Amino acid sequence: MKKKILLIPLALLLAISLVAIGCAAPAPAPAPAPAPAPAVEVIEWKLQSTYGAGTRFHDVVLMVVDEINAMSGGRLVVKDFPGGAIVPAAKEFDGVLKGTIDAGIMAHAFNAPWFPQSGLFFQVVGGMRTPPYIMWFEQGGGHELATRMWATLDVVYVGTPLFHPPEIWCHSSKPLESLADLKGFKMRCAGDAAAVLDRMGASPVFLAPPEIYESQARGVTDGLEYGGLHVNWDFGFHEIAEYIYLSPSRAPSATSGFAVRKDVWAELPSDLQRIVENACRVIALKGYAEELVLDYIAYDKYVKYGIKVRPLPEDIEQEMLRVAEAYYDEEAAKDSLYAEIIQSQRDFAEICEFHDIR
Repeated sequence: MKKKILLIPLALLLAISLVAIGCAAPAPAPAPAPAPAPAVEVIEWKLQSTYGAGTRFHDVVLMVVDEINAMSGGRLVVKDFPGGAIVPAAKEFDGVLKGTIDAGIMAHAFNAPWFPQSGLFFQVVGGMRTPPYIMWFEQGGGHELATRMWATLDVVYVGTPLFHPPEIWCHSSKPLESLADLKGFKMRCAGDAAAVLDRMGASPVFLAPPEIYESQARGVTDGLEYGGLHVNWDFGFHEIAEYIYLSPSRAPSATSGFAVRKDVWAELPSDLQRIVENACRVIALKGYAEELVLDYIAYDKYVKYGIKVRPLPEDIEQEMLRVAEAYYDEEAAKDSLYAEIIQSQRDFAEICEFHDIR
């Protein structure tokens, strides 16, 4: 009897369970496979810089290219070509204008055939050194002025990704002990400094970088300028000139600009435009900081090699500053934009001097 009584609740429990199972919602159908993500559009640029492969300047260009490619997540792929690979070296701006390349990085001074004001964005004799020069580009109106200048043609000024410390004033095969020694001195030179040296009685001559070494070695030139301590060591200039004269007066800084053809830039989404602009800013500071260290290390190499490293004689330096100021005043009188740029720089230099920023 007990056994029968116990079986009744069990049967009842089984019945309730079967009813519950029957009332339960049917198992959900398997979810459909997710739709494949739409293909990401990849934009490719051909970019050529002025600089030869393996040089410090080209290393910094590669840093810019790597930064853009990484930050864009593969949506913008910039392919780098060294100087002369597609268009002649120093003709990158012309290549961008003609559409032979999409973008170019070149010394601002190389754009003088199109803009007489270009030298003011490159090396201003007696001008600001690199830290205040960078600040002028960012907060003193430099970026806006360069943008206005380039906008007169079908080229967009993206930024200035290469800033360098003061250059060596010159390598020389002759001692320079006073201003009198500069008379007739044949010196490879570029930019505004060439015009200033000419007024000082020197004989400046422009030579493309590949021609500098041989010209000095064969005595065609008495001296040369090109870059800073580290850059010039790699070019071997210590082998062909026994003197180095240091002064920030001739080239207190040196820069290169980033040019993109207008239609190419317009096709770029706004977020990618911002990435390219910010890559210029990031590498400008990183590259400059690295070069400061490299120049410091290179100085000892010259001394150990036996190079006579000397400060530029004071009378040469003071005369260069005097002549440069008069030169810029004369050029400013010829062109309103030139006058606006040089005045902007002088005003900002006063702000930096007030804050003791050198």
